[in-house]
Amino acid sequence: MNTTKHNSTRNRTARSLPPPTASRSLALALLCALITLTLATPPTSAQTQTQSKRQQARVDKIFANWDTTLARADQALTKGDAKQTVRLVSIILSEATDQVISGNRVDRLLGTALVLKALAAHKLGDVDQALWFWHSALAVWPAAAQLSMSAYGDSGPFLKSQPPRTPATAEQVIEQGVQFVKGSIAKPVKLKGPMPGFPRALRGRDAGAVVISTVLNVDGRPTQPVLVSNTGPTTLVCATLVRLHEWRFKPATKDGAPVPVFFNLTMNFNSR
Repeated sequence: MNTTKHNSTRNRTARSLPPPTASRSLALALLCALITLTLATPPTSAQTQTQSKRQQARVDKIFANWDTTLARADQALTKGDAKQTVRLVSIILSEATDQVISGNRVDRLLGTALVLKALAAHKLGDVDQALWFWHSALAVWPAAAQLSMSAYGDSGPFLKSQPPRTPATAEQVIEQGVQFVKGSIAKPVKLKGPMPGFPRALRGRDAGAVVISTVLNVDGRPTQPVLVSNTGPTTLVCATLVRLHEWRFKPATKDGAPVPVFFNLTMNFNSR
């Protein structure tokens, strides 16, 4: 009985509500249209220019900081403090991992950082590391080959005497004894090594791919890196080269004996 009364009252209340008028319906439709238009309208030319200026100002600030750090690293190296040079250059290379920047200026800055790292490594007695970062510098910034490095003692002439390697050719196989992985040659197997960092600004989408050609020596260490192709920003190339130096492999073998081989690494920067 009580339930019946409650339902009856609810029905009467519903019938007492006035129907929407034409003017109210029109107002609601206009409000919805305005919201949709606001969400769908692309930035104006002025907004785009403002965003572009802010982005350029941010990049300019990064470059200015890197220029200052490179000057300090160079000064430390000329004074004989190779360890301080390594510390300063490592700051730049670490920061570059999280940036999405390309162009001649970033090529020069990162190339210079890699050259200084190579010089410092040679002064510290690590020839393998010196050669890796010298070839990495040439991959990022080929103009590094034209630098005058007479101010760095024996390290400069040593690196200058190491010409950039071209991607694998049949002639190199004969001249250097380096093999292609095919036929009776067992493939190398990666044992360890960190992956390059992925820029936060590119997370959730593809950032491109970097292909590096190396020579894996009989110890399973990658050497003589060459940039084969790149569809991403320069900073990803640099990040790949820095990390690839730390990779170690079970070397390729022929008839059970380790042999040096050409090895192409493709690094796909895909956060999904």
